[in-house]
Amino acid sequence: MGLPELLFLAGLVLVFAGILVLVLASSYALLRQPGRGEGMGLVLIGPIPVLVAGRTTRLLLALAILMALAIIVISLLVVLMGVI
Repeated sequence: MGLPELLFLAGLVLVFAGILVLVLASSYALLRQPGRGEGMGLVLIGPIPVLVAGRTTRLLLALAILMALAIIVISLLVVLMGVI
C-alpha cells in the first residue's frame, strides 16, 4: 500500500470518526434532562468536529462565521482578479 492510498484511508477514517462523534454528541444533547439551559455548539474544522459548551459557544460560533465569510470574500476576489 503506497502513501496516497494510506492518506486516503486515514482521511476516510477521520471523516467517519467525525460523523460518529457528531451523532453521539447530538444523541447526548437530545437525551439530557430538559430545562438545564446549557448551550452547545459544533464547529467543523475539516473532518474534525469540535464540540463546545457553555460561555465559549457564542464566541466560537462568531469566529467560525467570520472565518467562513473571510474565505468567501478571498475566493471571490481571487476569481474576480482572474488568478483562477
